Amino acid sequence: MPEERAELTGYHPTGNLSEPVLAFPCSIRELMSFLNMQAIGIEIDEKHMSPEQYEEVIACLGATQTTYRVSSRMHALDHIINMARGAVNEPNNYQSVWAEMVRIAELEFPPSPIKEYVEGEGIKYVVYTQDEDAVRFFTKNALRKKMVRQGR
Repeated sequence: MPEERAELTGYHPTGNLSEPVLAFPCSIRELMSFLNMQAIGIEIDEKHMSPEQYEEVIACLGATQTTYRVSSRMHALDHIINMARGAVNEPNNYQSVWAEMVRIAELEFPPSPIKEYVEGEGIKYVVYTQDEDAVRFFTKNALRKKMVRQGR
């Protein structure tokens, strides 16, 4: 047990699991630093930021070693696609990525917004909006097209 606890607390910034990893409210600089430290892919939707906030985010990104794509267009499953690409030997092969995405969708508790994998339909997921939550399916063909567009 002590070695398991040591393993878990080794990833916490303070080593104390009873404290939050990132306390809210936080500054944009603190949030960007946290996201970079956790190796979480960052997509920026500048439509929901003031010009001052956007400039602060860009300044934070410029201070890191990682290059990020600044885009206001983002798919609900982009983080899942990136997770799957990182887990396969051929991250540019849509069939390998699809197989990993299906494996993720078939987990007992798949990550949000995935609900499940439905044979013949694709990966069932929910798009959360202000008006309503829409259930959609993501197919292997949609992944292929998305990866072709990203490869340009």
